Amino acid sequence: MKPINFSEKNKIFKAPKGMLNCMHIPVYNDSIDTISCWRGSFWDRLRFLFSGKMWMCVHAGETQPPVWISTHYPFENPVEVSE
Repeated sequence: MKPINFSEKNKIFKAPKGMLNCMHIPVYNDSIDTISCWRGSFWDRLRFLFSGKMWMCVHAGETQPPVWISTHYPFENPVEVSE
């Protein structure tokens, strides 16, 4: 998966120096939410199609900030998180 540009982007989170396999991430940020857009390779999409699984990793130490992953466009109707 790779972060991609999108029209609502208003910031870029830069990769920390010395952190391998980390890239700059274009984001929309309104001081409450931070939204990024990612595109999967052909193989990423194929794996998701057959497994239905997506993994999210957050480099955040001992705590986990609230996050969500969705395939819905987040700038129209808010997505309700379901369990």
